[in-house]
Amino acid sequence: MITDRIKEDLKKRGRRKPLSPPPLNFKGLIKLLESSDIEFVDSVLREARGMATIDKVHLNMDSLYNDDDKMFFFVILHEYCHGLRIKKMGKDAMITALSLDEFDDMAEHVIYEELLADRYASLKYYQLNKELFPFYRTQRLNETIQRVNYKNRIKPLHGVIQNSEEKYNELMNSFIIG
Repeated sequence: MITDRIKEDLKKRGRRKPLSPPPLNFKGLIKLLESSDIEFVDSVLREARGMATIDKVHLNMDSLYNDDDKMFFFVILHEYCHGLRIKKMGKDAMITALSLDEFDDMAEHVIYEELLADRYASLKYYQLNKELFPFYRTQRLNETIQRVNYKNRIKPLHGVIQNSEEKYNELMNSFIIG
């Protein structure tokens, strides 16, 4: 299921504009998302353009609105991958992975998931549009400096969940403003 706002924004971006190159395959993206058992909702998020939970992908459409079509398309696929991974792993496995005692172990799990989501989004982007998504526009977490910066950004999250579903839910809900 896709909320009306998301669907309308996807359709609007998929319309050809005069003197512009052909639009990206937003119809194909809509079809992919509608065929999923994950719900896609428009949410106002703190410090994020998108976020996946066990049964939903939250997209901060106000934040994504300013992105160009390629990045907009890519971010949606990236978050979709996170949603698929959480469903596959299950909530308990995700909580366990985010509760690892050693920060580096937890950070490596998160970085692995981010790299996987970038790769999945790049692949699906290519399959739907027959063009490569530029690597330099991904998070590039395989590069040392990007990896170090990312670890510094997620460090405050270490130790918050403590193998508790309640703490996990509180953390996820703390990013959802409305």
